Amino acid sequence: MLQEKKLRVSSKGKKVMSNKEINRFIMFYERLTKHMLKNLGKEAYSIIKIDKSHKLKSIKYN
Repeated sequence: MLQEKKLRVSSKGKKVMSNKEINRFIMFYERLTKHMLKNLGKEAYSIIKIDKSHKLKSIKYN
């Protein structure tokens, strides 16, 4: 929602998702994302962790 909020300000009339559209989008992709976070860390070439402010916290190379 934060990303779409920023887009509303900078998009100059271009289409951005409503909160309802964002919720629907998340419904489809949240399970896949959680699965990837749980299982792909063992196979990933690198893992980048960010904090709540979306700032780089750490980078781990496998």
